[in-house]
Amino acid sequence: VLPPGTSIGIHRHSDDEEYYYILSGQGVMTLDGKRHQVAPGDITAVFPGGEHGLENTGDTDLRVLVISAS
Repeated sequence: VLPPGTSIGIHRHSDDEEYYYILSGQGVMTLDGKRHQVAPGDITAVFPGGEHGLENTGDTDLRVLVISAS
């Protein structure tokens, strides 16, 4: 859960894949320098070494399910 105005900063994982499923709220997912609006029902994939971050740009909590595989 990301409260309004908070974020998971830009970072990388060398060996992990991650999948972000947006449950509720609005935000921006940055993937390898490109910003993408995300909303409920969206899913994004981050592959090993991919630069990524997630920001809550809405006025309610951004709820996200993160699945990580290594």
